Amino acid sequence: MYCRKCGTKQPEDTQFCQKCGEKMQADPVVRETPVQEAQPFVAPNASSYSRIPPKVRKKPFYKRPWFWIIIGFVLIVGIIANLGDNAENPANEQGETTSSVSNVNIPSDSTVTTSSTTTSIQPITQIIENWEITVKFVEINRKIGRGLFSKEADDGSTFLIVNLEVKNIGTEQEYFLSIMAFKDDLSAIVKYADRYEYPPNQLLGISDDLAHTSINPLEKKSGLVAFSIAEEAAVIDDLVLIFKQGSEEITYSLIEVWKQP
Repeated sequence: MYCRKCGTKQPEDTQFCQKCGEKMQADPVVRETPVQEAQPFVAPNASSYSRIPPKVRKKPFYKRPWFWIIIGFVLIVGIIANLGDNAENPANEQGETTSSVSNVNIPSDSTVTTSSTTTSIQPITQIIENWEITVKFVEINRKIGRGLFSKEADDGSTFLIVNLEVKNIGTEQEYFLSIMAFKDDLSAIVKYADRYEYPPNQLLGISDDLAHTSINPLEKKSGLVAFSIAEEAAVIDDLVLIFKQGSEEITYSLIEVWKQP
């Protein structure tokens, strides 16, 4: 032990410095803190954690096998039904339809000439705005199309089927009888007895349907437009087809282009 003032070494039990008389104080005891050895890092076992199952994304329905199985089955049924219909009606292989309406009125003074096999029909062509419309012939039938891809009229109704050739004589692409038609767009009606009006039908699945068909400038397309009319109105000499666009209007007398069964 040493005196803090004069630095003289003193006995351990001395209370005052024997040289300068300074009160002696014991040196503080410095305790060493034991140093812990570093433990090596051990990665936890993945099994010690609770696993959260990942979300399973559902496949879109069109990527599922059952969807294509159903599509294939529907197509096969349609083909079989179509082949069966052709076998029963070999005369209809060219897409012709046979009238099944019994109350069609044929006037005795009709200008339509009929032979034992065919009807002589002169197509009628008229122009309205950007459209050159040729009515080739009309039919009356309760059913349109064949097999699975066909449409049948409701009870008490029948279809007036107008076969057309349409040419866009404008300078831009246009839709013929657009389903989104506005006031100045082309529209069509069939009028019975100069009083009752019938709009065209949308024939989903019938490829020949011309309604809402896109036609390029100077392009021609052939097909049909169907009107669902009451069976009571299936009087051919009292039916007219009218196309309207803006202030213009053209009319076709359907008795002149009626294809008799």
